[in-house]
Amino acid sequence: MLPTLALLMVGAISRLIVGMTVRMPKWFVRWVSRRYVAGSSLDDAVKVMKRLEKEGACFTVDVLGEEISTMEEATYFLEEYQRLIDAIIENNLPSNISIKPTAFGLLIDRELAMKNIEQLVQKAAEHDMFVRLDMEDHRVTEDTIQVVFDLHAKGITNVGCVLQGRLHRTLDDIARFEKTLGPDTDFRICKGIYLEPEEMAYTSRQDIIEATNRCIDAMIASGSYVGIASHDHPVINHSLQALSDA
Repeated sequence: MLPTLALLMVGAISRLIVGMTVRMPKWFVRWVSRRYVAGSSLDDAVKVMKRLEKEGACFTVDVLGEEISTMEEATYFLEEYQRLIDAIIENNLPSNISIKPTAFGLLIDRELAMKNIEQLVQKAAEHDMFVRLDMEDHRVTEDTIQVVFDLHAKGITNVGCVLQGRLHRTLDDIARFEKTLGPDTDFRICKGIYLEPEEMAYTSRQDIIEATNRCIDAMIASGSYVGIASHDHPVINHSLQALSDA
């Protein structure tokens, strides 16, 4: 199979899996997502955060959605996130926000998407709130990183992004962040959930875990802030040991 065709097929499969959830019964989606989704409304999310705050938790909140088809949808996400910031401040919650750049139009109109994201990040900055750009599939990896670099170049520094351990490029991206942003670098690392072609990513569980652990080591060695997101015990154990040794 030609590499380009393989890449397109893997991308299509990933989007098909996501698209299938729309057709699943709502009760089933709620059952599967109940550990991860605070609710179907902003009020639901605020109630959950208030309850968990009493247990010592802090948060990053994501309005679910990605890869829109019109810029009108991007306006919806911008307004929803603005409401979210207002609710976090009004309720004095220990929370930042996370966004998916494609929900702001990154695959439709990069210039307008950048304006949307910049507007939101500036609003968050007014309240000393950090904004994390979630990393999506390989089509937007470079653009997502560049959005962070462009905002920092404008002096808007309350923003960082997630990198995915499974991608072959990630160690080089870590070095780019360290060189470009220096002490202002703020990482989060995860394995990555998107099915990617072998030309771009590790595909076996063990290889992905080992690659993620190498990225964690590089991030910690950089001296930057590092957020580590994982359910995998080998990654968690490695992270605890690496932090202990740092």
